[in-house]
Amino acid sequence: MLRSRTKRDFVQFQFYVEGVGKNTRDVFEDAVKAAGKIQSTESIVFQRVWVVYDKDDFDEDDFNVVEDLCKNQSDEDTRYSALWSNQCIELWFLLHFEYFDASLMRKDYCRKLSHHLKQHTKYTKYKKNSDDMFNLLLPFLSTATENSKRLYRTYPDEVPPAKRDPATVVFLIFDELLPYISLA
Repeated sequence: MLRSRTKRDFVQFQFYVEGVGKNTRDVFEDAVKAAGKIQSTESIVFQRVWVVYDKDDFDEDDFNVVEDLCKNQSDEDTRYSALWSNQCIELWFLLHFEYFDASLMRKDYCRKLSHHLKQHTKYTKYKKNSDDMFNLLLPFLSTATENSKRLYRTYPDEVPPAKRDPATVVFLIFDELLPYISLA
């Protein structure tokens, strides 16, 4: 969830991260509940709530419906947005280093990611849920956004998210935030 406040030329963001490890519909419902709870207890209004989830082995309908749920939950104050990866978040990570459009098994994403991390960072092996993954990948963020947009555009608009394998829309959050992120 994201809250921003503008003071002259200064923009402040607050992130609330809630890792739930549930199915896609439950991730959406938990995001709505968490946003509601924080907004009522802290008397704030979120401008954006990002619902981040993977396809993994979830049912296609459950995966596809979250975009519609986000649109229906949005109002003039708060916009909910679906940030999905098909099949897994490691696709987004890997796109920081290379463009590819072949569907892989999740273990193969991890193997390829380990190779790139060993080559370009202090890590010798990819570790799921690593706390410093964002900082490790930040220097390659522009490449990731370009690669993921290119990959996303390979599918006709009418193809639903569950049929876009591989694809990710994680770039959407960075399209909004990149003007405020220092990549130096």
